[in-house]
Amino acid sequence: MNFLEELERVARAVESAGAEPRKQHFNPRPAGVIRPGRSSEAVLAVLRQHGGAMTEGQLRFRTGLNHAKCSWALIYLLRQGLVEDMRGTFRNSRYKRYRAKIGGISDE
Repeated sequence: MNFLEELERVARAVESAGAEPRKQHFNPRPAGVIRPGRSSEAVLAVLRQHGGAMTEGQLRFRTGLNHAKCSWALIYLLRQGLVEDMRGTFRNSRYKRYRAKIGGISDE
């Protein structure tokens, strides 16, 4: 038996076995949901309360978050479309400013 015959035999065996549909499991952390008490909620609350654009440093000062938590919260909020970055001529990304989108989707 050559390689192709063996491959066809295995393909037929897999096909005849039939694949059962995958069982849906409960996901306690679904994508796109801001969980209460987490850094993304704190950053979004500060941006909405402030109403204007803020740097990451200002957000870190107001929320008490470290660099990693604040950065990941901003990345998540940007991807969800709840926050926008104010692009301009910056010397460094450290000076990039963020603001809450007006009319953005709210979890309230």
